Amino acid sequence: MKVRLTYAHFEVKGSTDNYLVAYDDEEGWYCNCPDRHYRKHECKHIRETKHSLKRGLVVDEVIPETQTTLVV
Repeated sequence: MKVRLTYAHFEVKGSTDNYLVAYDDEEGWYCNCPDRHYRKHECKHIRETKHSLKRGLVVDEVIPETQTTLVV
């Protein structure tokens, strides 16, 4: 079975803070960390979220309204 990701919302535990990582099929990946904001490139939080999704999602807590918390 194939699954197509159209929207996802994750909270990623960073080294200094927790960050919002989101994906939608129109805008692509987003992270609210300073690195992504200032340098405009794919940050380590997005890369780790993608990696976690590929190896099998480990969910710490599921929030209603199709939002998922992912602790990596």
